[in-house]
Formats: sequence, structure tokens, C-alpha cells
Amino acid sequence: MKIIHVSPVFDPYMSGISNVVHQQARYIASRGHDVSVLTPRYNRKWKSEEIIDGISVMRFNPIVQMGNAAFTPGMIYTMSSLLDGDAVVQLHLPFFGAYEWLWFFRKFGLLKNKKMVILYHHDPQLTGLTRLLGIPSKFVFKSLMGSSDAVIVSSADYAKNSDIAPIINNVNLKQIPFGVDTERFAPKEKKQIYKEEKYVEILFVGAMDKAHHFKGVDVLLRALSKIKFNDNNIARHKLKLVGDGDLLNEYVKMSKELGIDDRVEFAGFVSEGEKEICYANADLLVFPSTGKAEAFGMVALEGMSAGLPVIASDLPGVRSLIGRDDMLVEPGDVDALSRKISELINNHDERLIIGMQNRKRVLDRYSWEKVTDKLESLYCDLK
Repeated sequence: MKIIHVSPVFDPYMSGISNVVHQQARYIASRGHDVSVLTPRYNRKWKSEEIIDGISVMRFNPIVQMGNAAFTPGMIYTMSSLLDGDAVVQLHLPFFGAYEWLWFFRKFGLLKNKKMVILYHHDPQLTGLTRLLGIPSKFVFKSLMGSSDAVIVSSADYAKNSDIAPIINNVNLKQIPFGVDTERFAPKEKKQIYKEEKYVEILFVGAMDKAHHFKGVDVLLRALSKIKFNDNNIARHKLKLVGDGDLLNEYVKMSKELGIDDRVEFAGFVSEGEKEICYANADLLVFPSTGKAEAFGMVALEGMSAGLPVIASDLPGVRSLIGRDDMLVEPGDVDALSRKISELINNHDERLIIGMQNRKRVLDRYSWEKVTDKLESLYCDLK
């Protein structure tokens, strides 16, 4: 079977959507299917065409670009040459500049009688000029969703609380969660030593730029400042933040102003291999996102797979992944987050028990092998 992914981002651009598209395409390709990814070429240093993990990747120079919204007419001609009788087009949303012309060709042209699946990752975060430019797109969005053969969401909970809530009863909605490589992200022996004494390492992983301000780094830093480091009733601990972006310096400054810079480490950008080591050395992961742009929680999933207890915000989609109310806090609630962190850094046995339960939950539900079974079954049902 031929599957054609149309995505706003792909490797080497790093993001949650990029990661999901790559893994879905890679695992489906490993089962003998012919898989292509069509995506904008935001950087002229990137190759126009290449094979990655058995995936045929084609990048197209945008005529108009604003952030990750891109108008790339070259995709139209290329897609027409790839379509045949059993091809399935999978469109990844949000992707302004692409779904408008896909709607046109779905309604009037080359996609009219072809199978099309939409994966709705999350609600678009539009502000200022982008909000104005996005108004015309709303008129075609509902029609496109309704004409698709299936709409995939990572969480039905998120869909019911998202911008697509009014139309979910009018589409063929399929809940297929995102997956994780359970071999890469697995419990490993911890080896970190701090000043020759063991300490509890709290981990945060996420982008630190304006586009990802909802990741809640400021909330986490304030929560940590409420935990007294020299209190004999509090275990020795340290917060490690992995990620980079244009807000990094602001967060470094904030940690100094809060008086916690002696127990906060900003690791910056790390490679995928280094990220695995970060999970292995951590004792606890915090996922303090504050907005509904956070629709699932890939970092939380990786931490759970690595056998870590995960404290997360009570957000639609995220709470479905975590699967337990006692590890959720209200988004932006600094005091509640501080109390929960204090509770876990002082309870080694509870951390181990929750971590083992998380690992089992991931193996039962979220391995890429099981997720790919569901995707492949959906594609085959559409034939």
C-alpha cells in the first residue's frame, strides 16, 4: 500500500509533530508499505529529496511562509504523480497553506475519489496577523474534515475539549495515540552523583522559546522556589532543564532572582542519545504545561516509558496519557505543583512504584508496535 504524508514539518526540524510523523512513517514503512513524506523546505541547506529510515522524503520551497504555515504549490504536481488506486493521503494538521489547496482538490480535482486521513495534532495557536490571515481558512476547514475518510486524534478527551469539538460527531473519528520506542526509553541504572552525595534529580524536557511559552518553565521554577533546600525534612534535590530557545536566558535570570540557581541546571539542547541518558539519570519528570496547545505529551510518554513518575498538568489529552489523578495538578498552580514535587522527592519507594506502573502502562498501550497495528488496520479498512 502507498501512504503519502503531508506535514508542516519533518526532520531535521525538531518538534512534536515532526517526531510523530517520522515514527509513524518509519514503522509503517518497516512493514513493507511504500511511504512518502511531503513537507516544506524551510532551510535551503536541507536536501530536496532523500531516503530516511525507508521513507521517501520530498521537501518543497515555499512561495509564501509565515512560521510553519507555508504555501508550496510544488506539492500539488508531485502528489498527482504519486497517487494511484490504493494510495492513502494522510494530512497532518494544523498546516495552514496546505489544507486549503488540499480541500480544493479534494472537492474538485485529483483527490476527489482518493482516500484521505487527517491527523489532528492540536489546535492552532494564532495571534495578531496570523489570526487575521487564518480567518478564510476556517471556511474550508469544516468541509475538509467532513469529507475525509477518517480523522485521527491522539485522545478523544482532547478532541472533546478542542476547536474540533463541534464537528466530531459528523466525522469518522478514530482515537489512535502516539507511541514511543520502548527499547530506547527504558529504565536504566542511575549513575549521577552530586558533590559525592546522592540527590533526587527532577527533570524537565522541552523547548524554551516564545512559540512554546505554554510549556510552563516559569511555573516550575516558582514551584521549586517554594521548596526550602536547607530544610532537614526535604531530601537533597536538583532540577535539570533540557531544551533551548529564545526564552532560555530569561529563565536563567529568573532562577537567580528566585534564589534557586544553585540547584537548577540548564543543560540546553541535547542530542537524542543524550536525552535518553537524561531520562536514565532522573528520578522524577515534571510536565507543567499551561495551555491546550499541549494535546498529548510526548515528553511525558518518554518519561513514563523510562520508568519515571511523571507529575503533569491536568489538561485534556495529557491526563488521559498519565492515567491517574494523584499525579495531576491544575495548570499554572504553583503551590499545588510545589507540594506534589516535595511529596515525591521525599518518598523513594513511591517514586519506584509509580515508575514501574508507568512503564507497564506504556508497554500495554503506547509502544510504537501496538500503535502501528492500529494505523495499519485503519489504512487497510479504507481500501
